[in-house]
Formats: sequence, C-alpha cells, structure tokens
Amino acid sequence: MAVYKEPKTNTWRVIYRYTDWNGERKQSQKRGFQTKREAQSWEREQLNKLGSDLDMTFRSFVEHYEEDRRSRIKDSTWESKEHIIRTKLLPYFGKLKMSNITPQQIVRWQNEIINYRDKDGAPYSPVYLKSIQNQISAIFNHAVRYYNLKENPCKKAGSMKPNALTRRLNVNAGRLLNEYGIRYESSRNRNERTIKLAAAERS
Repeated sequence: MAVYKEPKTNTWRVIYRYTDWNGERKQSQKRGFQTKREAQSWEREQLNKLGSDLDMTFRSFVEHYEEDRRSRIKDSTWESKEHIIRTKLLPYFGKLKMSNITPQQIVRWQNEIINYRDKDGAPYSPVYLKSIQNQISAIFNHAVRYYNLKENPCKKAGSMKPNALTRRLNVNAGRLLNEYGIRYESSRNRNERTIKLAAAERS
C-alpha cells in the first residue's frame, strides 16, 4: 500500500493491492482523506482486514461478516440483521478492536440495552432483546469459527433476559410514570440486578 498527496484537492489518497479469493492480484484506491494520518490509519485497517487479523475494529469485521453471510440468507432476513447491527451494535462497539472486546464490555452494553426506554417509558420486549443478543453472538461466533478469534465474549457475559420481576415491571413502566408519577430504573452487573422505584419530579 502507499499514501499520496493530491495537490489539486489538497487531500490524501491510498493505493493498495490485494489478492482476492480466486488468488488474483487486484488494485484499488480510496481518495479524499483530509490528513495523512487519516489515510495511514485507514491503510492499517485495510491491511488488518486483508490479513484476517482480529486486531481490526468491530466495524471492519462486520464488513467481513456481511461479505461472508449476506448471499446465504434472504434479503428480508439480512435487512433485520443489518438494522440491529447498525443501530444497536456499531454505535457501542464499532471503534473497538475485535480481539480486545471483553465480557465486561458486553455486560455494560447489555445493561444499556435492557435499561432503554422509549418516549412512553416502554423497554424493548424480551423477544427483541433475544434477537439483539443472538446477533452480536453470531458475529463473534463467526469470528471464532472462521477468523481464529480465541473465544466469544458473549458466552461469559450470558444472555440479557430480564428476570420475572423485571419483565413485569418493564411492561408497566410507562403506566407507573404516567398514572402514578413513579419512575422505574434498573441496573445490572454480572452477579445481580438492582431495581429502583422513585417519585418523579413534578413540574
């Protein structure tokens, strides 16, 4: 790979060569980097991807995952998977290195997803929570099976299925707030879940 400055646009360009899955040598390029550092950072990431190095970011590995899986499943199925990846996974894990993501980080992310409430105070349903969990676990399983990741951190983190009390309170969170002025909050670590009920501030 090589990095060049383009005088006409005052931007940087990366030219890189690679071997495709047929063993043929190819050349490609990417333009428009504002700084040399940005171009070199992108260049390093491409080298990691081409070498299947799990030092690549989660976002870059998702590109591998899409290339490997998309043609094997229905378009509608992929659209559902892509929506979860784009809205629930990439905002949290996108910039993290695949090989550095820990069970503790998975647990913290699970807590954020479990504790999410929409404008009416309603959480994600247990079925949707399971779909989100299945998707992130599928990505790490793919990395373990085909790209030599040592282990899937989701296995140690466990599922994010709320317990029976939490599920019942989740269903009624909006009603508690709207009808009784009581705010419901929950938090979770690897060992326990804490639920708090507090009077909402009145304007």
